[in-house]
Amino acid sequence: MPNRLTGANYRDFLENNLPVLLEEVPLAVRAKIWFQHDGAPAHFSLAARQQLTTTLGDRWIGHHGPVPSHGQQDRQILIRLISFCGDI
Repeated sequence: MPNRLTGANYRDFLENNLPVLLEEVPLAVRAKIWFQHDGAPAHFSLAARQQLTTTLGDRWIGHHGPVPSHGQQDRQILIRLISFCGDI
């Protein structure tokens, strides 16, 4: 990633780099992946949101996304979920 994250270079990452990083993840798992970002301004640029919708449909969480983000509350839920999954 570049030193300064913008909507354009974040979209480029989502479109060109993220798929490469996910290549070894089984297709059945990728079909169920949900994507959440932390609310950095580049994350809710129109270009990034359009790319996420094109790639993931309604399976992403963030500002102005199909599932709205609630900031700190989302992080707390995610931490609990990760902890729970680790106990299984």
